Amino acid sequence: MGKVILSLFAALVLTCITEALPHLFFKERTKWLVSGLLCNIVTNPLLNVIALFLYAFVDNVWQVYAIILLLETAVLFTEACLYKLMLDKPYKTCLTVSALCNGISCFIGVILNLIQ
Repeated sequence: MGKVILSLFAALVLTCITEALPHLFFKERTKWLVSGLLCNIVTNPLLNVIALFLYAFVDNVWQVYAIILLLETAVLFTEACLYKLMLDKPYKTCLTVSALCNGISCFIGVILNLIQ
């Protein structure tokens, strides 16, 4: 159990670091960084716990990937809404930032899973 918790924590930290990088280019970088961190604290553990259950109980790996893709899309829109609520920026901007951040972290996560 400790190994699972450590793995979930490592995934959260890695996601927070990778998704922080695009925020460094904004004028209000501190607000964006804090908002991004809060978004990830809400969405990342939930997504990763669901993914662990999927890997444990779904035999077809392609079904797992399809479900995770749907969940990642839900995370993208959820985080865009959270950015909008926290920062009061245009929704299009929030959606673009969320897509960029989640695209980067998802890409890195896929690469790390392939390496293991």
